[in-house]
Amino acid sequence: MDFNGLADPYVKLHLLPGACKANKLKTKTQRNTLNPVWNEDLTYSGITDDDITHKVLRIAVCDEDKLSHNEFIGEIRVPL
Repeated sequence: MDFNGLADPYVKLHLLPGACKANKLKTKTQRNTLNPVWNEDLTYSGITDDDITHKVLRIAVCDEDKLSHNEFIGEIRVPL
């Protein structure tokens, strides 16, 4: 949270297992809000139906900080 009591949150999506950059997506940052709404389509390419059945989607929310390190807010892991 910033000094003004607000946050600049964004969401990171990561298909697990997998360490390649193609398994990671990120939303746009919502500035100065504690109630962000993301109305974005994020699409993974090159993932087959068979791949999906063995994956877990990690959804992490972070607070962007331009002066310091980005702050982790929380996450959930959803089996696909």
